[in-house]
Amino acid sequence: MDILQQTCIDIIRTLKSPKLYIVMIISVFFLHNFIKDIKVYAAMEHIGITPYIYPVYFSDWMNCIYVLLSITVLMSDAPFRGNNELYLSLRMNKYRWILSKILFIFILSAAFQFFFLICSVIMLLPYLGISSGWGDVLKEYIYNAGAYQLTVGDSASAAHLIETYLPIKALVLEFLLMSFFGFALGLLIFLLNEVIWRYSGIIVSLAIICLDLFVRTVRQFSSIKLSYIWEIPSWFSLGSEVYTAVGSNISLILIFGFLILFIFVFTSLILITAKRKFINILKGV
Repeated sequence: MDILQQTCIDIIRTLKSPKLYIVMIISVFFLHNFIKDIKVYAAMEHIGITPYIYPVYFSDWMNCIYVLLSITVLMSDAPFRGNNELYLSLRMNKYRWILSKILFIFILSAAFQFFFLICSVIMLLPYLGISSGWGDVLKEYIYNAGAYQLTVGDSASAAHLIETYLPIKALVLEFLLMSFFGFALGLLIFLLNEVIWRYSGIIVSLAIICLDLFVRTVRQFSSIKLSYIWEIPSWFSLGSEVYTAVGSNISLILIFGFLILFIFVFTSLILITAKRKFINILKGV
């Protein structure tokens, strides 16, 4: 059995998992809660909404938290063992098995973001409009939501987003940021679940996400100066202070560099621990 065959088996098994659909339903709920007021504004103005809600959604810090928590839950079972692991141990060596799991984690992360992106477009119906720019609804909504007593999350971040990036560029960058982070997070959970304890991966991942709340609290209620680098969920909002404090292009290069480095390090550690027999295909079988 080769790597792609094992990856397909994991995909099919995941599509049968209730956890996947629970996460999807919860994610759609939060997305709908964000989009509904924009649709109200579009109805009042009688104009369509351009299909670029996806990057605007992440301009709100809490929306980043919701999505990152969803990714953590999705990846909590890494390396996603199934009932066929005993059979696989006879057909695959350990390293091909690991590579198939790593490929599956990447596919799962990117597929979840693609699902989120598609939902953000479908939910705009019947007010969906096509344009190469941000469009009047998103611009006017972000700048005037307060006057209509509508919610937009962090309007300053959303305003910085639409003033700094072309919509297609923002959409692609946001998709890549979230996909890479989900991939890195999945690899971290894989490593910790195998080497330390079954639930250690999700505990550490939740701690990383909640670190942002701690840093924001310290920044708000004390004079202690903390670097924006610690506000991890804020990395994934293109309109956040992480980018305005240093410069959008420089910060993007640094953050993508960090993500690629983390992916490389976690993958290397997984392979090293496998060589030293910390990872066993039949673990838990």
